[in-house]
Amino acid sequence: MKRTWVIVLTALSLLGLAGLIALYLRLGSLIKAGVERIGPLVTKTPVSVDTVTISLLSGCATVTGLVVGNPSGYRTPRALSIGSTKVCVAPASLFGNPLIVTAVTVEQPVVTLEGLFGDSNLSRIQSNVHTFAGAADKGAKTAPAGGERRILVKEFRLTKGQVTVFLKAGLLGDRSMEMGLPDVHLRDIGRETNGAKPEELASAISTAVFNAIKRAVTG
Repeated sequence: MKRTWVIVLTALSLLGLAGLIALYLRLGSLIKAGVERIGPLVTKTPVSVDTVTISLLSGCATVTGLVVGNPSGYRTPRALSIGSTKVCVAPASLFGNPLIVTAVTVEQPVVTLEGLFGDSNLSRIQSNVHTFAGAADKGAKTAPAGGERRILVKEFRLTKGQVTVFLKAGLLGDRSMEMGLPDVHLRDIGRETNGAKPEELASAISTAVFNAIKRAVTG
């Protein structure tokens, strides 16, 4: 009888482990689908992801092969591609408010700037992000109060980036230049308001990255 119970408990343990592995794999695919569904709503461009892996123990997720396409009317195939993005969350905050993101690390972003800053693919995308943020904020003000999820990002880093500038030079033909992208480092995004709304977070980060691109090109 004792041996039977040992076998049963072992079988249940293995089933539980299999369930956790299935959940682990499923979470990655759910996040991937979410990024590819919500991304185009924010940027008004195609957005795709290669893979998403999650470590339940560390509370970190790694997104590889994120690609943001260009708005219609531009010749280059994409505005941004990122080698990897690692997001780490404080597990204790998963069911609280705000959600505490301890670190966001973006490595090897490749940015393509097509046109001049006043009318470029990047300025168009940045405008789309701000428009989305404004619409979301307006909708939040008309919605019933309470239950709004906010996010506090303790540290954001963007490193090892590159900028490609693509210009149409008329009779001289198209011209392109490549240069390094200055690192971007932000701390405590949303701290003053006990967390930022997701659209506010997107707006703050896109503005910081856009300013870094300006420094690279004008410098």
